Amino acid sequence: MTAHLTLTRIVTGIHAQTGGTSTFEGRDQPDWTAKEARRARLDIQMIFQDPMASLNPRKRVIDIVGEAPVVHGLMTRREREGEVGLSLIHISEPTRPRLI
Repeated sequence: MTAHLTLTRIVTGIHAQTGGTSTFEGRDQPDWTAKEARRARLDIQMIFQDPMASLNPRKRVIDIVGEAPVVHGLMTRREREGEVGLSLIHISEPTRPRLI
């Protein structure tokens, strides 16, 4: 296993840390309470680079993108379509460079 993958798994809480220190927002990771660990996992998430391995072609994009917020209780399934749809529109709008 490569070093960056091991570090990512430790930071996301998949593997336990066996030595050294890791901090997030000024606190050592092993000292986190369960509530702090849950909050940090919302901020620190692995992003899979291979879309063929991580995206299910049978699902709608809105369902894939909106799955995590629903699972973590940040929104309801009913709110998902509106919120995620707005996010996707915001992402897809090209920005225009300013001319000086």
